Amino acid sequence: MKHPSTHRRIRNALLAIALGIASVGSATAATNDAVSKHVSISGRALQHFSASHSLEDLNTAIDTMQSALDINAFTPQNFIADRRTLVRGWAQVLRVVASVYDPTFNPHALLACPTPPGGMLVPCADPNGIKDPAQRASYAAALATFHHYLKQRLRYQQIHNLDQGAMSNLSLALDSLRKLAPDGTPADFVALDGILQQAGLSDARRTKIDAMLCARPGI
Repeated sequence: MKHPSTHRRIRNALLAIALGIASVGSATAATNDAVSKHVSISGRALQHFSASHSLEDLNTAIDTMQSALDINAFTPQNFIADRRTLVRGWAQVLRVVASVYDPTFNPHALLACPTPPGGMLVPCADPNGIKDPAQRASYAAALATFHHYLKQRLRYQQIHNLDQGAMSNLSLALDSLRKLAPDGTPADFVALDGILQQAGLSDARRTKIDAMLCARPGI
């Protein structure tokens, strides 16, 4: 009878081997939960974001999904199911990212810093330097509008950066899975695209992700 430590060494060795060799017994049971665990943690971060509206929570969800691609968690037995789970996790992240954009905001608007009336002060000057109360109030309102726009543009850029990072990480994950896929693994395109559709992603985003899925025919 083998010592328990021997079994642990065997299990760890199996987990360290790439997808060409199948894991068995308790090792398979453990790895089957690895991707789902990351997706669940990412989902909780998204729930926190829905209450906090903090982009830090959204970034946490993305970072968690980025860590979900553990090649030791993908075995020939669970490859298709875990790939679907991974895509489902990224789809829920991307759905939330897309919902954060303000469709009424134009990040490319050419809004310049307002100039105080009278031509005596530089743009974005302190309103308190304007003597006339009506002019001071009007200029202060214009200045507040400008500063609000700057805050909106900063948040938009932050969301855009998170969006681009999430899409890039998904592309890298799918590319890695193509390389790791056991011989004969079906493309599973219909199911994967169905996951994207069920998540409520836009047609434009689905088209981009579908292109990632079809980057190499037959895989």
